[in-house]
Amino acid sequence: MVKDSVVKAGIPKRPPLKRGNSRGSNHIITNDKVSLEQVLGVSASSNNSFSYNEDTGNIAYTAGCICVLYNVKRNKQTHIRNISKKPLTCTAFSCDGKLLATGESGHQPCVRVWDVVTGSQLSELQGHRFGISSVAFSPNSKVVVSVGFTHDSNVSVWNWKTGKQVAGNKVSSRVFGMSFSESGSYFVVVGVRFVKFWYFDTNSDKALTGLNPCENRAAVLEEHRNSTFKAVVCGKGSFAHMTFCISNDGRLFSFGSSRRIERWLDLKVNDAFALYVTTQHLLCGCSDGVIRIFEPSTLSHVVNLPKPHPLGVDLSECTSPSAMVSLLPASDFPDCIAVTADANTNKVMTLYRDKSLYIWDITDIQRIGKFRSYVYHSACICAIEMYPQELVERLSLPRGTFFTGSSDNTIKIWNLTSTDLEGYGIKRNIYSKELLNQIYTDYKFGWLRAKKGSAISDNVNGITALALDPMGTLIASGDKSGNLRVHDLQDLQCKELVVVEAHDAEILSLAFTKATSVWNFVASASRDRMIHIFDVSRNFMLLHTLGDHSAIVTSVKFVERNTDTQLYMLTSSADKSVRFRTAFKTSDCQLQFSTYQNVQTKSTFNDMDLTPSRALVTTGCQDRYIRTYDIASGKCVRSFKSGGSEDSGMIVNVTLDPSGTYIAAAGSDKCIFIHDFASGEKVANLYGHSEMITGMKFTNDCKRLVSISGDGCIFIWRLSNDVVRAIKNRMRGQGFEPELSADTPIANNKRDDAFLDNIPLSPPNQYLTGLNDISTKSTPIFTRRRCYSSEPEFLHNTSSDSDSPDPADRWRSSLDLTDRHDVPQNGTDRLTDFRRTPSYVRLRSPCRVWTKYLTINRCHFVIYWNDCKPKIA
Repeated sequence: MVKDSVVKAGIPKRPPLKRGNSRGSNHIITNDKVSLEQVLGVSASSNNSFSYNEDTGNIAYTAGCICVLYNVKRNKQTHIRNISKKPLTCTAFSCDGKLLATGESGHQPCVRVWDVVTGSQLSELQGHRFGISSVAFSPNSKVVVSVGFTHDSNVSVWNWKTGKQVAGNKVSSRVFGMSFSESGSYFVVVGVRFVKFWYFDTNSDKALTGLNPCENRAAVLEEHRNSTFKAVVCGKGSFAHMTFCISNDGRLFSFGSSRRIERWLDLKVNDAFALYVTTQHLLCGCSDGVIRIFEPSTLSHVVNLPKPHPLGVDLSECTSPSAMVSLLPASDFPDCIAVTADANTNKVMTLYRDKSLYIWDITDIQRIGKFRSYVYHSACICAIEMYPQELVERLSLPRGTFFTGSSDNTIKIWNLTSTDLEGYGIKRNIYSKELLNQIYTDYKFGWLRAKKGSAISDNVNGITALALDPMGTLIASGDKSGNLRVHDLQDLQCKELVVVEAHDAEILSLAFTKATSVWNFVASASRDRMIHIFDVSRNFMLLHTLGDHSAIVTSVKFVERNTDTQLYMLTSSADKSVRFRTAFKTSDCQLQFSTYQNVQTKSTFNDMDLTPSRALVTTGCQDRYIRTYDIASGKCVRSFKSGGSEDSGMIVNVTLDPSGTYIAAAGSDKCIFIHDFASGEKVANLYGHSEMITGMKFTNDCKRLVSISGDGCIFIWRLSNDVVRAIKNRMRGQGFEPELSADTPIANNKRDDAFLDNIPLSPPNQYLTGLNDISTKSTPIFTRRRCYSSEPEFLHNTSSDSDSPDPADRWRSSLDLTDRHDVPQNGTDRLTDFRRTPSYVRLRSPCRVWTKYLTINRCHFVIYWNDCKPKIA
């Protein structure tokens, strides 16, 4: 355990700081209730935050406050959570891959060293002021070098085991990249109009104690002295004495041991961003999706990698590898901003500006193929919606599907299950298995074409709100300019049906009514304080406008009561009020709304959500209180404060699970608190996003919570079995059946088996056939019973009549598992404890019970099935 003081550059020593190595405090599993299962997104922007280790096969890239460790061979993610809750900016592996160094931004940023296997923090190095742009391990893993942001300008050398800074200096301009030599005697730093060689002997024990000077020598750039150098790598193997750099004007340079330019060539691209070298190849990532591979010693061109998907591609049509060839003539491709490679497996990992991740196979240099790829959002994600659960007859999209809208002007359609999509007439595309398709709202692709910080990227209309109609056939979206768009979801083409210039400012909330003969509306609420109601059945014609709020309208909801003949509309606003309205039609068939309750508080209402019964509405407020109101009366029936004991900002989003058992509240402090909705007791505290959380939804199978944020990442949080069981039991008590598990493959809208959370809903055909067709592994636990008899019996059934006893009593008597059969434990006749029938299992009505005996290893099982569903109390 490392146990030394942390030293700031030029600041007296602090008292010794104990550094925890407990998995409970540093591991990504926040508690036993919720854990981070998957991250969909990348916040890395260069090779500084996109690193690879050949020994472990892990890619480390940043995603908010999370460092994702993606194993290429196993296709599996693990996660390291930054315990300071600050955004991660850079990553670097040690040579053996056992250690990981990360840098962060924010107040008093630190360099942190992690154990890759356990995810525990080993060291914390504090000395920078604003942020850390690059980190690197020395080849012997004894030293970590860090470079600060532009206004920091510190180059620090750390002995991470003692927590001491052993060398340091400053640079005069912005740094873009850093690389250690293979010998460990120097490292190279590049940036705006400079390439500098810093000499520090990492193999000397004397150099690792005390504060030593770190001398630097500038490279001789000659006529290229005004260039901006974007990336640098030091050679390996036979050309370890060489150093390679690329510049923003698309040129590749080779420096010798004398720090002079020995060779340079024009890459024939507009810009270059990334560089990586192996013992065989030198890879350059350039603009317009170009990746060129050279021979390092001579800089002779070897081959170009294929380009990724073009901007604006229709993923639903790219279902075969031939689609990549047919799409090559397209003019615009995303820039390659990071590249790395594995010489052992001949894999090249690339990251593009639109946050798509590709893995290329270059085993046959003449026939390069795509090994794997992922497509994510490239900007702030502002809205999320789950595909409606109520549909059972016909689904145009598979269960487990959800939608996200982003400032990159796209709506992405996700499905994370292993569901066979052929039953829906859908084929998965070749670019991303998780992504079904993406809808573009800007056909000029301004955001995707623009570079970060350019004028174009600052003036695009991003998606700010989403809503699906209850039948799952339409999706409405609102953008920053106040435009309302509606797309058809009957197939994955997602044809745009209508565009309405609805508001003068961004749309913050959208809501559909149920598609009844009386009401078929969609409402939009905006920052301009207006609420518009449109008629869905008449091509979204404007019916009514409300402007009675005095500040921005944060949320709008519709509620249908009395068999959908009575319509309520609820709106919350920054004017600290919630208005309850009822809809009616005048004598001339004009739609009007009447306010029957106006709730005023001392705090702003930021979000609302309805309970499953649609009798209550819960709100998230600026004072961190969650207030619940009765819709019929408008009275507050419950309130409690969310978050920890400290002041942790305001609540910006709230969402209830499908049963109304738990509520998740997201705060402006970028944390998520899950509470028991009835008692207000805190169940879990989740964090990992680096920007404000803009939306959350529980999945319809009750097993996950999906959160989105301004960092462009989607976090999939897995709920524990206890939490899932409580939600499903509550749903069954309310008369609802939970949606089929998204983990189970679905074909032709039917499950392959009839199990739901290990509870039988009907007797499958496989249990009504011969004895050889029965499998005890798929048999629900509480229907197993061990018997010891000489011979198994054949299938029989018993019908209940009017004289039969109470069916619940007959069920309990037929499943009397309270005793153990006293049979000698000889040979295979080993006894185990019998499983008791759960107390919550009761039959609703007289039923037919099937009984079947099965012999396995001289132990006989009796299996009971009833032809009606168990009622769960």
